[in-house]
Amino acid sequence: MRHRSRGITGVSTTGHIDYMSFTLPDDAYLECEVEHLFGIPFTKFIEASSGRSGYRKRYEYGNIDVLTDGGSSGMGHNITLKGAACHRYQRCLRDIVEHVFAIDGHFTRCDLAIDDFHGLLDMEVIGEAITGGLVTANFKKVREYNERERTTGMLTGRGAYFGSRKSEVFIRIYDKALEQRVDQHWVRVELELKGSRANAAMKLVLTKEIGTVARGILNSRLSFREKSKDGNRSRWPVSGWWKSFIASVEKLQLVADSREGVSQESRLVSFFQNAATFAELVDNCGPWVILLMYDNGKRKLERRGGVNPWAA
Repeated sequence: MRHRSRGITGVSTTGHIDYMSFTLPDDAYLECEVEHLFGIPFTKFIEASSGRSGYRKRYEYGNIDVLTDGGSSGMGHNITLKGAACHRYQRCLRDIVEHVFAIDGHFTRCDLAIDDFHGLLDMEVIGEAITGGLVTANFKKVREYNERERTTGMLTGRGAYFGSRKSEVFIRIYDKALEQRVDQHWVRVELELKGSRANAAMKLVLTKEIGTVARGILNSRLSFREKSKDGNRSRWPVSGWWKSFIASVEKLQLVADSREGVSQESRLVSFFQNAATFAELVDNCGPWVILLMYDNGKRKLERRGGVNPWAA
């Protein structure tokens, strides 16, 4: 068994995004948006041999996937950043998120992760809490797992799943050090959010630190308890180690908004960030492109019921 770091009681409040997927509207200029968001000319993306998820075309560059040419109206263009791509753009993440919302895009999935290197989370203690009925959660399913080499019996993975992978909120806690075969304490907590919950979480990321968002969601959906005589488990005291990990972050509810608007200031910032691309379009295509953009924007306003987001 690896030695754990028992002397450190603090834990970093930072977290990171390990996976995110978002959809841009049908009338978004895909090539321009990709270059604006990632600084990569769309010509560098390689077209895959087949589409996916109802999209006829798929393009790949590193850990970025672009799906386009949907089979029906309204599918838009789907962009996914996995692992290394999320890490690469971590510093400009809020700019990406704000721009997606500014052009009426939405997020379809995001994975929020928190790493514990300080020994606050112990997989053996978590396992004992699960088998001892000391978990309160907004999930029907809780599952532990252990993975071993078939020939040697050596433990290669262990963790716990809370909820169903098919639901919009799924939590996993696992021994990352064991998975990576490194000799240190490293337990990862991941929240896999889909659909409206992913979209709501990314709106919170615009104003809060990722680790705060992740802990707030965890605090509202999962807790480890100390047994007491109270017949109601939800009133049992929260375990000290879980309190330390949550770090007094308040509960956050993932509420799906009804088309909440982006501020006029944010829209202006997004517009001027695209000014160079806009000028290049006019130079290459002619001034008619201005009218085309206006027509597309007008149709988008009509779909909203005629509400002008620029109006005071």
